[in-house]
Amino acid sequence: MADNLREFFALMGPAEWLVLSLTIAGSLAIWGLALWFLLARFRRSRRPLTGFRRCLPAAVWLAAAAYGALFLYARFVEPDELYVRRLCFASPKLPRGETLRLLHLTDIHARQGREAQLARAADAAAALRPDLLLLTGDYLCDYTHGAPTAFLTFLFHLPDVPAYAVTGNYGGRYVPDPFLETLGIETLHTETRLLTIRGLPLELHGASPTRSAPTVRPRVHPEWFGIFLEHFPALFPQAAAAGWDLFLAGHTHGGQVRLPGYGALITLDRRGKEFEWGAYRLGGSVGYVNAGLGMECTGLPQVRFLCPPEIALIEVTGTGYSPR
Repeated sequence: MADNLREFFALMGPAEWLVLSLTIAGSLAIWGLALWFLLARFRRSRRPLTGFRRCLPAAVWLAAAAYGALFLYARFVEPDELYVRRLCFASPKLPRGETLRLLHLTDIHARQGREAQLARAADAAAALRPDLLLLTGDYLCDYTHGAPTAFLTFLFHLPDVPAYAVTGNYGGRYVPDPFLETLGIETLHTETRLLTIRGLPLELHGASPTRSAPTVRPRVHPEWFGIFLEHFPALFPQAAAAGWDLFLAGHTHGGQVRLPGYGALITLDRRGKEFEWGAYRLGGSVGYVNAGLGMECTGLPQVRFLCPPEIALIEVTGTGYSPR
């Protein structure tokens, strides 16, 4: 757990340190004031309070109660929800009238006690009947406490379609390749595959995760529809500049905790909040950053707020050449 916390803090940028500090300070202030007013109530003389001094303790207790209720919701309700996000766009690189259905899963973070939720997510994925399954990293929290069992439970429920994966920033210690390849899911380590799915030629590239800004290799067949898989969203501009049509990433968990009007508190990505969650377009390229299914493995509270677990179905409709 200590190694995980060190990695977590190493990925944080200055803005995220500020947001985290303000969040912790605000939380301590609310609970500290609530406790202080509670103790003061028993020490106070019988003289009644009036005006602002009378309303302030009630306001603080109300804020503390609301905070507690929201925390309980974020801890016990939202993590067990599941949303299916759908992204639809057109491409001239696919035949007119053809639709390619891609299922994107990421950040499983399998751990003991999550078996039922992960199995339900995999069953929902299978019901979508995708043509291709794509996974973008962070599959296990560790090798202990039932995490491999939970991950295998998830894998066994996935649809039986061609599947490819890349590793995440937890992959260095908890390499998922043996689990994935046992079920026919190929892990790509900065490799390109030329595929034919339902007669449609595709170029697929899976990049090993990096915090730097590497040069993305040029396309082999730029006339084919190209899919780029990476764990970190920060590589999207380079992938778009290289001509990849679809960029898929995870890592941020959508922030895992989001605030209305602000979004993700923390993303741990090199580009901060620029690509924190959802669909983006750069030139002719579409990117999707998936909020994932799991939660941080660092020992921090297992919570999600305004950012439930998700799987993403991406439907690409052809507007180009007529099929032969």
